[in-house]
Amino acid sequence: MTEQLIKLPTEDEGFIALWKVSSEQSSDERNVLLTHGTFSNKKVLNGISQYLTEYGFTCWILEWRNHGHSSQASGFDFETIGKVDLKIALEYLINQQKVHKIDCITHSGGGICLTITLIHYPEFQSKIVSICFFACQAFGASTSLFRHYQILLGKYASKLVGFSPAKMIGGVENEPYSLMKQWFDWNLIQKFKGNNGHDFLKAMKYIKVPALSIYGEGDKFIAPAEGCERFLAGFINRKNQTLSCGKSSGYAENYSHSRIIQSQNAKKEIYPKVLDWINQEHRMLTPTMIADYKELRGLKHAYQEGGDLEDILNRLISIAKRSFTDNSAYTDSLMDLKDKVNLLAKTYREGKIETQAYGPKWDEIVRDTLMVIDQMERD
Repeated sequence: MTEQLIKLPTEDEGFIALWKVSSEQSSDERNVLLTHGTFSNKKVLNGISQYLTEYGFTCWILEWRNHGHSSQASGFDFETIGKVDLKIALEYLINQQKVHKIDCITHSGGGICLTITLIHYPEFQSKIVSICFFACQAFGASTSLFRHYQILLGKYASKLVGFSPAKMIGGVENEPYSLMKQWFDWNLIQKFKGNNGHDFLKAMKYIKVPALSIYGEGDKFIAPAEGCERFLAGFINRKNQTLSCGKSSGYAENYSHSRIIQSQNAKKEIYPKVLDWINQEHRMLTPTMIADYKELRGLKHAYQEGGDLEDILNRLISIAKRSFTDNSAYTDSLMDLKDKVNLLAKTYREGKIETQAYGPKWDEIVRDTLMVIDQMERD
């Protein structure tokens, strides 16, 4: 894996750091823009970017101003990053690198910034194929009276010293009060508005890029499940999906705000789902779909060789539910065929059907099942 630092100049004579991360498997045609959230920098995205390069992607990691390798800055907020930093990065990729299509992955506040970018510069939507939000919410952290006062205390402590110290939450970058004030206020009043009163929540419905929101069951303060779901709901897109990651959902742990994107368990359990999401939006076969297709071909052969019909139908139903977005038609057809098999076997055992009538009915079921398999193969 190779990393290249690109310094993109800003109007205030500073620069933002954009990292190109690639490997021998990377393609110029498959690009992902990643950006971190508050109290962090490029490091939080190293794991997932390395993972994606192994699957042929070229990754571009943006570090906000005053973070990581970007130049020092002060007096900025989420709107500055969304309206300036991300805009500069996207323009560079589109105009200079000639990137025609790109997927975006954000962590925490990075998703807020990207949302602000797309509200102010909707022309970027045509270039972005999909978005994956990790632990992202803007106005839903005040889930109880205790959380409300916790946020209020954080706001006034930050105002008093002029910044929010990273070490208090296990981060690596201090954040200025000018930036954190927006987050505190949005969550205290449970509204998402710009400095000039622009209602971002109302504007979010015009962002039509498919989005996946991933959140951890162990993230109780910064990006709780309820807040992440409310944030995603603002986009109003039937293709959007949520992914709750915790033990109750079969995961190895109740993922925290940081471990949901930066841990070995996340690499094993969550990164593959991000890859599937991106491939799905590009209408590419995911690893799961490839495995199911191979099984489908095997079942067709087994069927033709006289395999157990009921077992084959059960496995076909599982494939239909896993690998087809609109699976109801296949599932219903296969369930009907399974019912016909059971009914035919029952009537034959009970002597209610003659042997000469059994054969044609069985052949009819076989023919109909092979027709469904052939259609599934084509799709």
